Amino acid sequence: MEDKKIEKSRKIHKKTGKTFYFATKLFPKNIREETYILYAFFRKSDNVVDTQNPTENQDDQLESFKEQAIGIEEPKDPVIEAFNEVRESKDISDENIESFIDAMKVDIEKNDYKTYEELEDYMDGSAASVGRMMTEIIDPDQKEKALDHATSLGIAFQ
Repeated sequence: MEDKKIEKSRKIHKKTGKTFYFATKLFPKNIREETYILYAFFRKSDNVVDTQNPTENQDDQLESFKEQAIGIEEPKDPVIEAFNEVRESKDISDENIESFIDAMKVDIEKNDYKTYEELEDYMDGSAASVGRMMTEIIDPDQKEKALDHATSLGIAFQ
């Protein structure tokens, strides 16, 4: 992977996720760099919801991010291009990517959950899917057990 893509992702991670950025430094280089890319992809997606001008079509932009991230569209951004490379090399499931982006779409309009079940559905996409994708990058020996813990930890952090 190009150093330029990794560096752009690293800068996004360092600027917007300081605590996690410093914790990421404890990973071996290959995991650390892939984590920068994963985080940058999440941040770019979340920024569409958090900082975009509401008159622009956030839904369409997130849908495009999703299609770029899963390889349907050609990536238009170096971070998404790098994420796509990591997705392919680590076999990150389209389901987790779609779940994450769909949760970001929910964030555009919804900020109140009437039932815990509604909240659980949101958390599965917004946080638990992040933990599951991170598990693919770390690639632990007991992956199934780790995936369960990553899902629970994601929900706890949410």
